[in-house]
Amino acid sequence: MASIKNMTRRNFLSTLATASTALLTGVQSTAEALFAGNARTPANCSSSAIPDFDAVRADFPRAARKLWLAAAEIHPFSVHTLRAIENYSQFRALGPGAGRMNFTRDMQSEVKRLFADLINAKPEEIAFVMSTTEGENIVAAGMDLARRATIRSCS
Repeated sequence: MASIKNMTRRNFLSTLATASTALLTGVQSTAEALFAGNARTPANCSSSAIPDFDAVRADFPRAARKLWLAAAEIHPFSVHTLRAIENYSQFRALGPGAGRMNFTRDMQSEVKRLFADLINAKPEEIAFVMSTTEGENIVAAGMDLARRATIRSCS
């Protein structure tokens, strides 16, 4: 298995799927072996503890009526996301105040650094966009696909 610093998305998802399967089937020792030496859990958490799925489900009230297996279509907001959107809307309407603050440049830098560490990237390779579609369009535009298609069809 890849070390944390050499972890790729494919390795991460493969490890996560294997560990989840092991936990869900009650074979906790397999998951513990997979994460031995790589898991960074808080001191008060046990790496062999089974997640509280009822608590996770409570964070997604809409999921009580529908199961999402692919989030490309649409996905339900968690109660935490809804609260963040409400706080952001209050900030936009009223400005800074009790419980309302701007997402400062320092906060953005810290989020980029943490996410870059997670996916083995550099913070300057991380950008904030409003949606996945916007991010994909930026990447596609940077690839200049229309010009490449024209060149290929003329040759």
